[in-house]
Amino acid sequence: MKYSKGWKYRIEEDITHNTGIEPLNRVDLDYLTLEEDGALTLKAKRFVWNGVSGFPDVECLFTPAAYHDAIYGLIADGYLPETFRKAADRCIVDMAKERGASAVLLWGVYRVLRWVGWKAASTKTQIYESP
Repeated sequence: MKYSKGWKYRIEEDITHNTGIEPLNRVDLDYLTLEEDGALTLKAKRFVWNGVSGFPDVECLFTPAAYHDAIYGLIADGYLPETFRKAADRCIVDMAKERGASAVLLWGVYRVLRWVGWKAASTKTQIYESP
């Protein structure tokens, strides 16, 4: 059996947001789809993420963190170039702002992501095996 660790949440319905991140080609995986126009759909029962890393799982950051984790995963797995990392960081901030996040929280989230986000964007999901 193959499995991965570290996930706290699973999407229970398809959700779509225009991220502004426009790949050269459509990315269609079993857990998400990123269209050439920037529309990112996280798929029900398939997309998993670990919540808001480094901050509490507050409502204004919760959904934006799912999209951010999805984009960073696409970067880490080679579907998007690393040059999209800054746009991913802007995406979480813009989405959180739309949901009422304070300016102080937005500033903190953005600064932390710019400072240490490179590690998450370069870490592929580790696959384990069990007999």
